[in-house]
Amino acid sequence: MCGIAMRVISAGVLLVGLLAAPSLKAQIPTTLTDKIYKGNGSINLLTDVNAASLQQYLTSSGGLLLGIDVNENEAGNETRDSLGLAIKQLELVIRTTAGTFSFNDFFTSTTAMIREAGAAGPTEFYTAFGRSGSSQITGGTDGFNLGQFDDVIRLRNVAFQGTLLSASLNVTFVTTADAKTQGNETFFDFSGGFEDFALLSQRDAALLEAANLGVAAAPSGVTYAAAAPTVTLAATTVPTTTVAATTTTPTAPAAPGAPVPPLVLLLAMGAVVSWKFKKHAQN
Repeated sequence: MCGIAMRVISAGVLLVGLLAAPSLKAQIPTTLTDKIYKGNGSINLLTDVNAASLQQYLTSSGGLLLGIDVNENEAGNETRDSLGLAIKQLELVIRTTAGTFSFNDFFTSTTAMIREAGAAGPTEFYTAFGRSGSSQITGGTDGFNLGQFDDVIRLRNVAFQGTLLSASLNVTFVTTADAKTQGNETFFDFSGGFEDFALLSQRDAALLEAANLGVAAAPSGVTYAAAAPTVTLAATTVPTTTVAATTTTPTAPAAPGAPVPPLVLLLAMGAVVSWKFKKHAQN
């Protein structure tokens, strides 16, 4: 009987441990592990977010809000305060129990006329601006360092059937013409470095969008058009945004909450059973 009591206590402790253990997959917002290298690549979204959470995010928002870290060399006419690149393609490919779906309706808040390598004339592309180092953007989601990212890309009109099984993001940047001038082709090229991405909440996307990192500091000779923001919130709900060259100090983890009452009761019952059987054995 003492063995039964010990098994009751062990089961309670095990259940507490399982519920207290951190999730194996981060929730949104989150930085994505896969990066884009040398201008093109694929990102497996389920590396960092579980399928159920991603499906809920896509269903509720109708698309993706992506943060991008523009990680370009300060060469040519790019500077520490203003970097840029142009996006040729961004495609979300989803496989579900109902089939395979693909979506490529993306946009950013700026565009530019850029001559692609091999093209006779310039074409309008969506662009991303940024700056070197991290920026301190206050008011973001706790536990997520929004200051690591520079700009927002929105993928919209995402709708599908079935249960999500896999999701990948295919990204291609524009390979610009080899221009000797200090214009768009030099500024919006990519240097072959790693570009980081993140899945953003609407609140964080609005904060990052409002910061306009690198836009005002664009060098002379670079021309671009500003479009409507990719995402906005009511003015009363958007906290003050500040931009600095310092790295954001990590937020201390929140203190663990109180145990769920049923678990406490289970442990208490196990302890009582153990005490009763111990007392019976002594008598």
